[in-house]
Order: sequence, then C-alpha cells, then structure tokens
Amino acid sequence: MGPAGCHMFTVQPSYPVILAHFEDMASLERRPKPSAAVAGRAKKVFSHLKDYDSLLFLHFLCDVLVHLATLSKVFQKDSVTVCEAVESQERCFWNLSSLKIRMGPCMETFVEQSNGSRCYKGVQLNRASPSTLEPQRAAVIGMKPFKYKI
Repeated sequence: MGPAGCHMFTVQPSYPVILAHFEDMASLERRPKPSAAVAGRAKKVFSHLKDYDSLLFLHFLCDVLVHLATLSKVFQKDSVTVCEAVESQERCFWNLSSLKIRMGPCMETFVEQSNGSRCYKGVQLNRASPSTLEPQRAAVIGMKPFKYKI
C-alpha cells in the first residue's frame, strides 16, 4: 500500500485487476453480454482509470480526505473542548492549504511510482503529462467553483 494515511487507496495493489474487470465489462466479446448501459458505464470508468490526470486527481483527493477524516474524528468525540475543536480546525485548514502548493504523500507516491512516465502498476496510461493539477488543487482547497475535465 501507499504511505501512511493513504487508506482510501487500499485498492492500489489491485489496480490492474480492477482495470481488467472494467475492460472486460465493456468488451463486446463478453458472455453473457452486459446491457448497453452497463457496458457504457464500464467503458467510461475504464477510460478514467487509465487517464494519468484522473489518477493523479484521485490521489490528491486521498490526501485531502486524510485531513478531513482527522478533523471529523475530533468532532465525533463525546467530550471535545472548544480549544481542541478550534485547534483541530486550524490544523486542518493549514494542512489543506499546504496541499494547494505542494503534493501530499499519496499524490507524491503516485508521481514517484509512475515516474512521470505513461506506466503505473504495469498499466500503460493515457495522456501522461508532467501535470501537478495546481489549478484543480487550488480550486478544491479554496472552495472555488471548478469543473474537473476528464
């Protein structure tokens, strides 16, 4: 698995298997043949899972969710003081703000594993780019309206 805190991506080691599943579901040769709607959805998911920027964005979201989960756990405690709540909220704010300008551990691991190439976990990716998604990261963290294009 990836770095500590990258729990959402426990499917990472199974990435090629998951990709093969969606490719199979979208296949015209598959028996029994799935409905057109199922095949269409599978084809779309398959294309997103093979897109470098999509995977990079998912790893960025992993980093964001780690901080939000930590904050959520503080607020779920039975006895939380105002000071503790404010400190946790501020820590979360600063951690999220740092993700605007630098990659978190999940995103960094993905970039290292793909090594800027078109390959990740033995799978050839589409549209490999040296992108770090800075505008998208700033929009998510800054809560500005942004439509992610895939």
